[in-house]
Amino acid sequence: MTRQKIMGLHYDSWTREETLKAICDSIKCGAKHVYRSDINAASFLMSEKNPQIKKYVNDAPIINLDGMGVVFGCKILGKSAVERIAGADLFVDLLKVSAANGFSVFFLGATQAVVSATVEQAVASCPKLDVAGFHNGYFSGSEEEIVKLINQCQPDILFIGIKSPEKEAFICRWRLCLDVKFIMGVGGTFDVFSGNIRRAPLWMQALGMEWFFRFMQEPQRMWRRYLTTNSYFIAMLGIAKLRQMIDRLLK
Repeated sequence: MTRQKIMGLHYDSWTREETLKAICDSIKCGAKHVYRSDINAASFLMSEKNPQIKKYVNDAPIINLDGMGVVFGCKILGKSAVERIAGADLFVDLLKVSAANGFSVFFLGATQAVVSATVEQAVASCPKLDVAGFHNGYFSGSEEEIVKLINQCQPDILFIGIKSPEKEAFICRWRLCLDVKFIMGVGGTFDVFSGNIRRAPLWMQALGMEWFFRFMQEPQRMWRRYLTTNSYFIAMLGIAKLRQMIDRLLK
C-alpha cells in the first residue's frame, strides 16, 4: 500500500485490522526494532522544532493517524481517505492479540501505582497474557539500566507510556539497543486503561473533541499544550490549503 504524506509527515493508509496484521506478521517472522509512530496535531509542531522527531515519524515501519484533526486535515487537502487508529484502541487490540499468540509484553511508563494497575487490568481482561515485566516512567539518568532490565525480560512487545516528546527521544536513543521485536509509544494510555483518567465518549472522539474532554479534566496542565499545538496545526493546514488553491489558479 502506498505511503501518503501530509504537510511533510508520512502516514500509512491502513485500516486497524491491516495495522494489527502488519505488527503480528512482523513479530512472528522474528524481526526486531520495528516500531509504530503516530501523527496528531502536536506532531507537526514537535517535528518543526526537532528534526530528529520528524525523522523518527517518517522512518517508522508503521505510521498511523492518531488524531481526528489530522484525519479532517487529510480530507480538507484532498488526501486519501484514512482511518483514525488511536493508540489507546490499538493498545487494547495488541493485548488481546498477544494473549492469543503467546507474545510477551513489557509496560514502561506512568507512576508506579498506575503502571501496576495497568498490568492488573491487562491480566484481568486477558488472563493468558504473558507479562514479561513492567517499570514506572520515572528513570531520568538511569536509561541504560532500564534498557538492561527490558533486555533481561526479553519481551516481544514494549509499550512505552511516556509523554511526547520524551517517548520519541527515548525510542530514538535506544531502539537499536533494545532486544524487542516491536515498540509502541502509547503516551497517556496507561492512565486511561487503568481508570486513573476517563476517556472521552465515542461521540466526542468522532467529532475530534477528545482533546477537549482531556482538557476539561486537567485544565491547568493541558491548556498551554493544546492552545499551542492546535493553533499551530490549524495555521499550517490553512497555509497548505491556500497554496493548493493558488497552485490551481496558476495552472
